[in-house]
Amino acid sequence: MKFINLLFIIGVIGLIMSCSSDELDSQFQEKGVISTKSLDKKTFDLSEIAHLIATMDFTEGVMNEVKSGVEHSLYYGQDETYRFRDMIYCDSSKIYRKSTSILIDQIKNMNVVDIDKDNLFSYLSDNDIQIYWPYSKKWDGKSKPIVTFCYENEAKNIGYNVVYKSDGICVLDSVVVDEDFIKDHTVWVINKNSTSYEDLPFFENGEYSKNGIFYHSDIAMDSLNILRSGPVVITPSVYIGTINCLTTQDGGLAGGPELKFSWGSISSPMMSNTSPTTGLSTFHKSLTKAEVGQNIQINYCIQPGWGELSDTNCLLITERDGGSSKTLSRLLTCTSFINFKKVTAYVSIPYESNDDILFDKILERSFIFSKDNKPFGQWFQYQGDNFLFTLPTIPEP
Repeated sequence: MKFINLLFIIGVIGLIMSCSSDELDSQFQEKGVISTKSLDKKTFDLSEIAHLIATMDFTEGVMNEVKSGVEHSLYYGQDETYRFRDMIYCDSSKIYRKSTSILIDQIKNMNVVDIDKDNLFSYLSDNDIQIYWPYSKKWDGKSKPIVTFCYENEAKNIGYNVVYKSDGICVLDSVVVDEDFIKDHTVWVINKNSTSYEDLPFFENGEYSKNGIFYHSDIAMDSLNILRSGPVVITPSVYIGTINCLTTQDGGLAGGPELKFSWGSISSPMMSNTSPTTGLSTFHKSLTKAEVGQNIQINYCIQPGWGELSDTNCLLITERDGGSSKTLSRLLTCTSFINFKKVTAYVSIPYESNDDILFDKILERSFIFSKDNKPFGQWFQYQGDNFLFTLPTIPEP
């Protein structure tokens, strides 16, 4: 956490005033709590955004909208998040399309001093700012959120909410929010999604792939199975079977793991004057905090047909954290269809500089399709960096 932001929070904690929920936002502004001092301001700190959200009137409509937004995100295989982009441009949302946003309408009507609302909404939308609601399925339907924020991978931070006392006095209260706290309390974390909105498919239009990446979810798998319901593939296939992410590389407030599976393959040259060709199959899987440490069945066919002449393939599994684009290369081997000699080719796999590498290995076909991959009737369990998974050759039951 930046020191200046900590001082900013401490400066407003304990502020006491007499107010109703309708007067709350204006009285906070009179005290200068979320004044940005310049109408020309085009960037906003996450602490400022969290302060603004904390002073809202959390009506039933606001709470139900955010809960529905989170549920739609989960339905499409994303984390427990609701992006401001989907609220501000709700009629063209990729994840939760509707005619209006109660939350955004309330912000528009708040008496926020010295903030240009258009600049604020542009910043929220363009920078993938979101509300992250961990353990949202445990919500009792009544509790109002404690609002905090997370810059990168903080394990804990200060959260705050408005508490109304019996005498009508309301207090901006504070509490330390960490991994244990969010399991038992309603908490909204204002943070930034590491996956750009532009990289997401239009889920609401029935799209589940973008830029060559398949975004895994139950509905996406149903759609994929329909597309693949044609003739049976003769050559054996490989699946990502069951996974278990034992821990997350990020802090307790940063959200669940965003996993990327990249499978590199090689095909034998069909003519004497040609080289082997390589391919790349990629899919994305988001896990919630509650799914960390649990066995999750995927059953995604990542290599639809591994021919006998392809000796090796490779698999890179990363936990996505954004950053600059990078590429790694892996040398794969196959047997020439022409003269049956061994030939090689490099496959390039893109990733990002801040990603955590959980697994990176060349895989032998001779092992994958042998009894060694299913000893004692159970699929062999591969081990990565606090990450376990299977590579069955048929879907797991």
